[in-house]
Amino acid sequence: MRRVLLLLLIAAIGACSDRPPKDVAGQHALSFYQALVDGRYDDFTAGIDGFSQLPADYCEQLVLNARQFVGRMEREHRGVRSVRLMNSKSDSLSAEAFLVLCFGDSTNEEIVVPMVMRDGQWLMK
Repeated sequence: MRRVLLLLLIAAIGACSDRPPKDVAGQHALSFYQALVDGRYDDFTAGIDGFSQLPADYCEQLVLNARQFVGRMEREHRGVRSVRLMNSKSDSLSAEAFLVLCFGDSTNEEIVVPMVMRDGQWLMK
């Protein structure tokens, strides 16, 4: 009985912590890369830290770069078919999300996405 109470106490303390759960950063990274794969380039680039403060022409260039990346992956690997979150490591203000890009030619590429917490939201560095 004491063990159950101790586990409940630990869970309650964790739930009351102001630190975000560690996989939240990874889920945000996954959603940004899923937007990229789905062709929602504006949503992908909006996930870049500081994007909203950049000059409009630079933002347009970043969107174009994202589109070109997807086009190049289509030519070289028959496209990115899916993105998976393998793991994430975080502290209260920064994180690393470990994603796997699964290509149409049956190859995979593991990438690390550095993340940062800004105004309560996880963004890509």
